[in-house]
Amino acid sequence: MRAACLLPLALAPLLGGTAHATGPADPPPIVANQNRVAAGTLKQGILTVRLEVREGFWRPQSASGGGVVVQAFAEVGTPLQLPGPMLRVRSGTVVEVSLHNTLGVPLTVHGLHPRPGSPSDTVQVTAGATRSVRFNAGQPG
Repeated sequence: MRAACLLPLALAPLLGGTAHATGPADPPPIVANQNRVAAGTLKQGILTVRLEVREGFWRPQSASGGGVVVQAFAEVGTPLQLPGPMLRVRSGTVVEVSLHNTLGVPLTVHGLHPRPGSPSDTVQVTAGATRSVRFNAGQPG
């Protein structure tokens, strides 16, 4: 049996949120991801996942506490999550990720590369664009 490989996603420099008072034009709420359910669909050794980055309203302390507007990941058609959707696969699995950047600024994503990797292994997605990435999950870690 092969070991599982957890692929952490990181946004740069996205979590520089701004304080925000609630109102009718608030972005959608961000839900806490308990990391119990892996994202995407695994079929015939290929994990396919469709992700997007959007702005949302994050309440880090409690559902009724104060919050900030931040950028976060979601699978297409689902609520934003912090941390982002979990990509969990066995070593050797092919991972196909579609990234849609709904923000008005370029996006740099870390973590979508074979293991081991380098900090310079990043994916760039221009504002409003979608970019696809395909790689072999590699070693666990």
